[in-house]
Amino acid sequence: MITTFLQLGAVVADWRKRRNAILELSRLSDVMLRDIGVCRADIPRVVDKALAAERNGRIPRVVTRIRQPAFESHEVC
Repeated sequence: MITTFLQLGAVVADWRKRRNAILELSRLSDVMLRDIGVCRADIPRVVDKALAAERNGRIPRVVTRIRQPAFESHEVC
């Protein structure tokens, strides 16, 4: 029974960490996100990938490709 509570606590802690990371990245401007190679729509995927790597003891490689800078801010990710 204690193990179940510990597992539940770990799930809640992971959920909070994911939520906080998504909120933090969501607060960045589109220009700042573009600078780090992330589209706004990719934020949940990027966070999930980073958290999975962290759980597995690896350093997350979040950005999988380098985006070319847009000439104008009209570029859509």
